[in-house]
Amino acid sequence: AQPRVTVAAMVAGESGSNQEGAPLLNRESGSSLPRPIRAIHAGLLFAYICIGRIYGLFGLGALLGGSIITIFVTLFLGWFAGCATMVLCFASCFCFGAGNAARGKYELASPVLLAALLLVGSGILGSHFFATYQHNTSGISIGSEQHPIDVEELLNNTHHFNLAHVYLANGEVVTKFVGESKWCKDKLPVVGTCINRFFCVAPILPHNYSEGTLVTAWAGIEWTTSCTGVHFQHAPLRKNWNHDYKRGIGFLRNRHWDDAIHSTVKKFKLKTSDDAPLMHWVKDPTANATWAWGMGWFVELTSLTLFLVCISTYNYCSGNTKSAVPEAMKILNGPEDPTWQRYRQRQRASRANPTPV
Repeated sequence: AQPRVTVAAMVAGESGSNQEGAPLLNRESGSSLPRPIRAIHAGLLFAYICIGRIYGLFGLGALLGGSIITIFVTLFLGWFAGCATMVLCFASCFCFGAGNAARGKYELASPVLLAALLLVGSGILGSHFFATYQHNTSGISIGSEQHPIDVEELLNNTHHFNLAHVYLANGEVVTKFVGESKWCKDKLPVVGTCINRFFCVAPILPHNYSEGTLVTAWAGIEWTTSCTGVHFQHAPLRKNWNHDYKRGIGFLRNRHWDDAIHSTVKKFKLKTSDDAPLMHWVKDPTANATWAWGMGWFVELTSLTLFLVCISTYNYCSGNTKSAVPEAMKILNGPEDPTWQRYRQRQRASRANPTPV
C-alpha cells in the first residue's frame, strides 16, 4: 500500500520543513492573511468585546427584533397596534432581564434591560412616523408624473378620492375667489368666547378659464383665523396657492367644507358641481410620506446607536473591556505584539498573586 501524502505534508516538503503535516496558515500570527482583512477581523473582535460579547449581542438582537416586529405591525395594522406590540416586547425583555438580575447574572441582564428601555422610545415615536407614512400612502394615484389628467376630468375620478395623489396637466388656484365658513369648535365656559375654525376654499380652474366656467375641483385649507386676514395670507399652505404646482392630495368633504363652497359660489357667482372634489394644493404629494419614512428609520438608528454607546460605556466602567485592545492587536500584529505580551504578563501575575476578597 502506498503511503498517504497530505496537502499539508506536501507544502511542508516544498518549503523544506522537517515538520510533517505543518499547517497551511499560521493562525497565531495571521501573517498569511492580507493586513486589511486582519484589520477588519481585529475591529470586529474589538466591537464584540466592547458590547459585552455574546450577552451584548443577545441584547442587540432583542432590540432589533422588537423594533422590526413593531414596524411591521404598525405598517399593516396602525399606530395603536404597533404600540401594543411594543408593550409586549418591552414586557418580555424587562421580565427576562429582571429575572437574570435577581439571579446575579448582571452581564446578561444589563443589555436586555437597556434594550427594553430603548424599545419604549423607539416603539412609540417610531410607530408614529411609520403610521404617518402608511396613512399618506394609503390613497390611490389619479394621474401620474408622466400621464397627468386635465382638471376637467376630476369629476369622473371622485371615487376613493380621500388621500389620493392628484397630478394635473393644467389648472391653477384662482386666489381672487377665496371663500370661507366658520365653525365654533369650542366655547370657553366663563366668558363664552368661541374657539373658531375657518374652512378656506378657492376654485381650481384651467389657465384659460372664462366667466361661467364650471369649477370641477377646489383647494381647501383648515385654519385658525379668517381666510381674508393677514395671518392666513402668510401661511405656508396659503402660499402654495400662488404657485403653478398642479399637484394635490385629496380629502373628503363635510358640512363645513360644503358651507364654504356654497358661500363662495354665491359670493362670486360661480358654477360648480356637488361632486367637485377637494384637495390640498402641494408641490409634491409624496413629500410627507417620504419625510415620515426617513424620520422613522432615523429614530430606529438613533435607538440602535444609543444602545451601542450605553452598553460599551457600561462594560468599560465595569472593567469588561480590558482585553479588547490586546486581543485586537494580537490578531492584527500576531502574538509577538507588545500590547498582547504585556496583557498576558498581567494575567499571569494576577493568577500567581490573586487579590484577597
